[in-house]
Amino acid sequence: MIAVTAPTGNIGRQVLENILDRGEAVRVIARDPSPFPPRTRERVEVLRGSHDDPDVVNRAFAGADAVFWLVPPNPAAESLEAAYLDFTRPACAAFEGQGVRRVVGVSALGRGTAMARNAGAGDGVAGNGRPDRGAPASATGR
Repeated sequence: MIAVTAPTGNIGRQVLENILDRGEAVRVIARDPSPFPPRTRERVEVLRGSHDDPDVVNRAFAGADAVFWLVPPNPAAESLEAAYLDFTRPACAAFEGQGVRRVVGVSALGRGTAMARNAGAGDGVAGNGRPDRGAPASATGR
């Protein structure tokens, strides 16, 4: 099973469609699943909530072989590090605690905000939020 975060955004929606096209079992975390077309809703398990909530990510990642992890932009965050780590720390604990084997991480942090000048800076932050042991991770900054 593959868990997908931010499945209603521009990136997450495309990832979700590609995974579903391949016939994989999928669980998504969504605050509001209403944007999903009926065909998508029928084929995914939806966990309502935010992926900055430790209880939500623990439930979502239980039994997951892989996670597509996207930290959404947060123009109100006090810093790039705070925005990234507030979402990433609960996820890292859940990756390890739930035995997730593969994680693909994408960051949209900064895009369209004053933080855009720091694009790619999240790559360095990712290592600080991830435990020394746990899931192999792939981080991509855009």
